[in-house]
Amino acid sequence: PGWVGIFAIADGHAFGGTSEEIRSGEDKTGIAVRLTSPGTIEGKVLNHVGDPVEGARISRVLIVGDRKVGIPLAKLEAAGFSEPRTDEKGRFVVGRMPKDAGIVLKVTHPDYAQEETDSVRVGDKRVRITLDPGVFLHGAVYSQDGQEPVANAVVVVKNQRPPHGTALAPTGKAGEFALRLKPGDYGYQAAAAMGRSPGWRELTVTGEEPEQRVILYVVGVGRICGKACDAVTGAPITGARFELVANGNRADVVRTGTSGEFAFTTTEGENAVLLESAPGYLLPQQRSYRVNVVEGKAAELPVFWMAPIPPRTVQIVDIDGDPVPGAIVTVLRPAQGNWLVTDAEGRVELTFDALPTQGNVVAMAQHRAEPVGALFGVDPEGDQPATAMLLPWATVRGTVVTDKGKPLEGVVVGAAIADEQASEPMLHWRTISRKDGSYAWRSVAPIPQKCIAVESTGATGESASFAPQSGETKVIGNLVVAGGEKILGLYGKILKWFDNAQSCGVQIDKAARQSKAAVVVYCSPQEAEGVIECVVAAHNILADDRVIFAVIVDGHFVRDGVPIPIFSGKPPGPATTYVVGLDGRVVLETFGLPPLNVLQELHAD
Repeated sequence: PGWVGIFAIADGHAFGGTSEEIRSGEDKTGIAVRLTSPGTIEGKVLNHVGDPVEGARISRVLIVGDRKVGIPLAKLEAAGFSEPRTDEKGRFVVGRMPKDAGIVLKVTHPDYAQEETDSVRVGDKRVRITLDPGVFLHGAVYSQDGQEPVANAVVVVKNQRPPHGTALAPTGKAGEFALRLKPGDYGYQAAAAMGRSPGWRELTVTGEEPEQRVILYVVGVGRICGKACDAVTGAPITGARFELVANGNRADVVRTGTSGEFAFTTTEGENAVLLESAPGYLLPQQRSYRVNVVEGKAAELPVFWMAPIPPRTVQIVDIDGDPVPGAIVTVLRPAQGNWLVTDAEGRVELTFDALPTQGNVVAMAQHRAEPVGALFGVDPEGDQPATAMLLPWATVRGTVVTDKGKPLEGVVVGAAIADEQASEPMLHWRTISRKDGSYAWRSVAPIPQKCIAVESTGATGESASFAPQSGETKVIGNLVVAGGEKILGLYGKILKWFDNAQSCGVQIDKAARQSKAAVVVYCSPQEAEGVIECVVAAHNILADDRVIFAVIVDGHFVRDGVPIPIFSGKPPGPATTYVVGLDGRVVLETFGLPPLNVLQELHAD
């Protein structure tokens, strides 16, 4: 069980692939690999003093898509493929890469620490990669009793920070291994024919010393098996997430398949299994078990019985108490980006993958055609339908400034419920400060709240609590962020989102864009599936041909049958969502789907 990379190549095409999660007791069929036109990446590898490095190997590439997949170029030499190497001038060429895709290159050389690039675009001919000598990490692998060195074992060192690259080092006859690492936080483990070391041991490479030494002990392995089931129906639960800790070290994570079963292969001795989550279910009181694993044996855990999280019904009413059919409801905590629509009685059922760890469920309701709405809480344990009344939105205005009084552009500004006891406050709206430091939000619920500014370096500022009246414009003055740095925003500027390369979806040309507003959402390839699902749902619910919904993915993403245009490109500013007016200028910078009243105002204009 776990994630498996699948890749393919054919004459005249580039490498292509996907990653699939294989779960216990589950067959995986219907996997498709899309092959596209090939392109190249060219560049130079230099050392830390700027000299070219000859003989550096591009041992692995990672195709950055909605499902990243690694291509082990070093291992493919046996199949007739050449592993790219640098020449005497440090130059390299990596061919047969999918056009327009983002690629992470892994570069290795025995005299330097392994290096992984940021994502580079296929077609880039000026890539520069710098290798550093790093820290010399060496050590040995022994049998459990510490008496016998273990030859032909592989020591795996995994970077704890994205993109979580791995470095491998084989052991010699004396069980010794060596490699070079850049300073950072790592996990390391040894695997051999006779077994493995327990879990991932933590390693911090500080760079303060030129070398570090570690010792690993390999022990035999056994199995732990278990099952997750619905306490009401007895049916197996799909997607329950379990974590394994071996001898105090984090070792593995698996999810249940359609059979509800899970299994770990782990080292003998003390192990612990923890149920972390199960979408749509309440976690039981007994969430973990300790197991003593015997080599070559399988230990069976008791069944994890879980009750479904009960849905909650909410009725949306107007100021006269009459139900509002067709209102748009969004669950903000726990975060669910999709729009829900009330029925003829103004009712909608809220379902949850998980309940908030702190506080009640929080949701927002919006009228489809009028500038009214509500922000309301729902008791997840209540047994009566909740009611929320739509009232005219208030407006909040203010200015973000430095501690010296200078305006700050490009700062994320939002609002949190006042006096809420939570370690991480939930921002129920977010926007970006403008060139003069000002910001405004016109979909503010009349409840006690406070504004919070978060600048790119992590500096924050917070306003005093305030309670705007329904329909009021509340000016809260300056929001001070000490030591903040300016970032260019896009408010009032022309955004040519359509100049990005379109990768899939409905084709959009100049005529189709004429006299139309646009909601443009940027995301990473890993977020693309979920973001596109939410944006397509909003497009279908709104059903307004005066507004174009588009998604721009920062990396490779191709899907058939998407009813909105999908492009490839990088976000132009600190926000993820931009509402573009009829004149092509940005009228709102935000995150997630925008408030409806902004689109209503565009139509009114």
